[in-house]
Amino acid sequence: MRQLLTIIGLLLMAATAMAEITIDWWGLAAFRVRSEETREYTTIAFPGAPGELLKTIQDGTTRTGYQLGLRLGVREDLAIGLTFRSGLYGRAQVMLQDITSREGLLPAIQEAYIDWNVEFARVQMGRIPQAGTALWDLYAATAQTDFRMDDPRDGVFNDRMAALNGVRLGVPVGAFDIRGVYHTDYTTGFQRTEQGATVRTVRSPDQYIFLFGFDWDGSRMPLPGTFSAVTRDLKISFDYGFPSRAAVGSDLNSRSAPEREWPDFVYADESLWGASVRKSVAMVTVAAGYAHTRRDSVYEADFKDLTLTADIYGVKPTVRYQEGLQTHEAGIYRGNEVKRTAWHFLAAYDFKGVEIQPRMILFRTDIAGFRERIQTRVELTTSVRF
Repeated sequence: MRQLLTIIGLLLMAATAMAEITIDWWGLAAFRVRSEETREYTTIAFPGAPGELLKTIQDGTTRTGYQLGLRLGVREDLAIGLTFRSGLYGRAQVMLQDITSREGLLPAIQEAYIDWNVEFARVQMGRIPQAGTALWDLYAATAQTDFRMDDPRDGVFNDRMAALNGVRLGVPVGAFDIRGVYHTDYTTGFQRTEQGATVRTVRSPDQYIFLFGFDWDGSRMPLPGTFSAVTRDLKISFDYGFPSRAAVGSDLNSRSAPEREWPDFVYADESLWGASVRKSVAMVTVAAGYAHTRRDSVYEADFKDLTLTADIYGVKPTVRYQEGLQTHEAGIYRGNEVKRTAWHFLAAYDFKGVEIQPRMILFRTDIAGFRERIQTRVELTTSVRF
């Protein structure tokens, strides 16, 4: 990060000598009140059988967060992007952002990147922006064994996707935007010590990842006759990844076992890909996504996502369904399926620059043969963009 900021500083100094820098900026402040009820049950071997209620937990949280973004135009084709936000703490690993303490409200750099946009290509490097996709949602759902299927774009500031440390190259080809991404973030390594377990599991995380994909925009490929209505406002995305392991990791068979170092390598038996489609018709937008990953001798996971959004006189109601199915081949859940589902019901309304967003989410986690968790979450988020 220091090297990146040094490079950006040198570019700013050089640009000041050559041309006047233009500055565009934006901001976001948000406040959220949440109430949540969690019920945990035991489960037995055969499906559909009722479990024993272990406990009921009532929880309520109030959080606030903010973002401030700057875009410094150096030339027509060269810009520098900076985004500061709350909720980035520690090493700020990808998809591990939260705002739960005073430290969580301290500002930190979310994005710091150089954006070079020429006629035939676009290059971004540094801490580059990365929005949630089907593939990244899958990563979020498998980052922890008991991940609760939070929407990675939950509300307006509780996102689990911040930015990527790396380089992105984009090349437009007709209706396609082809891209390649190389990043060095830790994404899916995890360490869990389960209550009552005698085994601690530490996985070597993905640190070096190559991603190749494309976005296809049907509005850039007009077709004659009735076909134009099909492709208009139709967007398709696809990503395929090649992860490599970090140099240090371990798989501990007991709490006292020493760690073993792992060499860097590409996992031959790994598949990681995701695709999504989005279509708008009149006031309604439908989006669907699917992603799959398999890590030999660790787990196999599928992720499905279906979203329906409308725009009715400025009110935007949304219904979203998420489903994640993860089959474990290691750890205490070995040979068992972990199924997570989430129903999101929300509406967003912008009143003179202030967005009000009530939401209800129904979570369900079923770890076959172990336990079941049902959560009901109700929240109200108010945000101001400026």
